[in-house]
Amino acid sequence: MNNLLCDSNFFYEHIGHMQFSVLTLKTYESIYRLTSGKPNVFVGWNNVRELIERNGFSRRQAEGELERFCYGYECTDRFNGGGVHEVALTNIGIGFLDNLLSESYYQRNEIVLLVRLAKRQNYFSTTIQESTFFKPEVYNTIESFKFRPGGAREFMRSIHKNELLVFTNVICQKLSHTISTDESSLDKVIGMVQDYGKYWASVGGKYSWFVFPQIFSLPFDVMDWSIYGRVIEKMIRPPEWGGGVSVSHDNLVKLLESDSRLLKFRNSGIVRPIWKSKNFEDATFCLTAPGYLMWERKKKGFLWEFRIRRLNDVSFEISLCNAFDFPKHSMDQLKNFTTASVFPTFRFCGNLNEIHSALSNLLGVLESQPEIQFGEGISR
Repeated sequence: MNNLLCDSNFFYEHIGHMQFSVLTLKTYESIYRLTSGKPNVFVGWNNVRELIERNGFSRRQAEGELERFCYGYECTDRFNGGGVHEVALTNIGIGFLDNLLSESYYQRNEIVLLVRLAKRQNYFSTTIQESTFFKPEVYNTIESFKFRPGGAREFMRSIHKNELLVFTNVICQKLSHTISTDESSLDKVIGMVQDYGKYWASVGGKYSWFVFPQIFSLPFDVMDWSIYGRVIEKMIRPPEWGGGVSVSHDNLVKLLESDSRLLKFRNSGIVRPIWKSKNFEDATFCLTAPGYLMWERKKKGFLWEFRIRRLNDVSFEISLCNAFDFPKHSMDQLKNFTTASVFPTFRFCGNLNEIHSALSNLLGVLESQPEIQFGEGISR
């Protein structure tokens, strides 16, 4: 079956990374305060902006950050019946902050590998998600294994299976084994950025990259997926990434074949309005970041997303992301894994030799990819 057009409950867990500045975190703090940390609770855009400004940021910086939240679909905005511009957190936005707080303990203790089978036999296209809290020894090891910097604070290489396993063994030994036992909080994460981040003039302060798990889902049918492809072809990518195309309300309705599908695509976080007035019909529309990334994940197909975390001197945990297209026969390799109630779903603890063995076996599943039968995710 064509993986792009299958009728499925599309979802995938992803171990991503994101740039958080003090401005970003203060924006989260401001909107959390006004919404009591609940999704889909709309509050005045200007009220949020004013709270951000009270933290020492300019109006331009506050407005720009709220726009960036809409681009990433951490927030969605609207004009209410009285013509007041409002903004609300989405479930993605809630999840980003919750997972950022829980993962802040471990930024020096873990390495994330996104692994997809390469065309060359026994090779894997591998991406390392960067946390700017890596120790120098971690950076040095990545460089010594000839990973090249990517465009979004990541490192990439097509690497032979045996060398990838050697790299994993070496890098795991470089990870910090000291884990904070303090309760995480937004103030402490802000402190981490202020202490260890890099200065960026346009956001009026320091920023850092954090690695953390995310989950994306779409309740799309065959026709939705087919039309989704037209949207990507027309809009290309989010304008913030360069080369994106904005489309008028009327033209997008024609492209999507109905007003109801426009609302479905908007409420699913694929497109967002760029307001010209309080009238929805006057807006132009562009892709969001998840709108592009969800299509890319569907189009490129299955990959392993591993997170390896050092727990102490001798113990490690390997975690694995669940997805709608999870290979059915990989369950044979997961018999020693537990199923977590939070994501990544699949987890196994052991010494470095046991982690090596688990990783080697799972890479073997990808090597048989032409014969893989995909499931619809593995139930928790």
